Amino acid sequence: MFLDKYMKYLLVGILLMLSSCQFFDSSTPDVSDIEVDLVVKRFDNDLFTIDTTKGLTELQEKYPDFLPFFTKTLMEWPDSSVNREINTFVSHPDIRGIWDTSTLIYSNFKTYEEKLVMAFKHYKYHFPTTPIPEIVTYISAFRQLAFTIDNRIIGIGLDMHLGKDYVHYPTTGYPEYIVNTFEPDHLTSHAMKVWAQQLYPESLKHSRFIDRIIYEGQLLYFLDMVLPDVPDHIKIGYTKEGWEWCQDNEKQIWSFFIEKKMLYESESRKYVEYISNGPTSSGMPQASPGNVGSWLGWQIVRKYMEAHPEEDIQDLWQIRDGQEVLKLGKYKP
Repeated sequence: MFLDKYMKYLLVGILLMLSSCQFFDSSTPDVSDIEVDLVVKRFDNDLFTIDTTKGLTELQEKYPDFLPFFTKTLMEWPDSSVNREINTFVSHPDIRGIWDTSTLIYSNFKTYEEKLVMAFKHYKYHFPTTPIPEIVTYISAFRQLAFTIDNRIIGIGLDMHLGKDYVHYPTTGYPEYIVNTFEPDHLTSHAMKVWAQQLYPESLKHSRFIDRIIYEGQLLYFLDMVLPDVPDHIKIGYTKEGWEWCQDNEKQIWSFFIEKKMLYESESRKYVEYISNGPTSSGMPQASPGNVGSWLGWQIVRKYMEAHPEEDIQDLWQIRDGQEVLKLGKYKP
């Protein structure tokens, strides 16, 4: 009898411990036998060690798709002066300081490569016929976290993942709630999020609030599938406190949008702040994080997938009507 009672308390303790870890409780498939040949290129290092006489030619040969995107689209350098712009960029003492810091943090990229490989093993499990993109790291003087080029390349800005306390972030103009996500631990999540957006672009039909939050929830559910070991607050870009506030106030968040008659609102100006990053959410307590609409959409999508275990992420992405996900998932906090 005593042993049974002891085991009961032990089980409760274990469950409480697991529930505090902020991971999505899902059935994680075994992907150990899935092969992923992930190519990772360090454009940042190649750029900053460039040979000024023949370096541009070598970069063009090694990065035929990435280099023109980097120079024209990201850095907005004129074609006529790319060589000069590159030389100015890599020789600027402040920019070289950024690169020096990134080389210290990412001197061995193997740890992050392994995380990306694992993410793409899970991706391959759900999308077995879709090609795996190439990974290219870069430094752009704080212009972009990550981006994709078609369905072939994911670019990752290492200068945007130097740790929230990096000395130069306060001078960039990024608010604290954004800088909080500039951590190395967020790198894989940022990469997979832009990949999801490329795979599943937003539809013109996503005009109502319910459609927009379900779309954001579908993207975040994709992260559940490919990053099962990443804490939920990192996937959405919250602090732990922000995530816990949403968990503790889920019913109040739902009631807020119901009372405001927001679900079927089609004027984006009336709801855009609730699907955007911010320090807090208008009309809610100061402790609330921003982007609570996306968080709510995520919970609705999770409820839908829990109610439909026969469906996978590809089936989920076929649904463009947010109301359908809400209705068939029977979400009710």
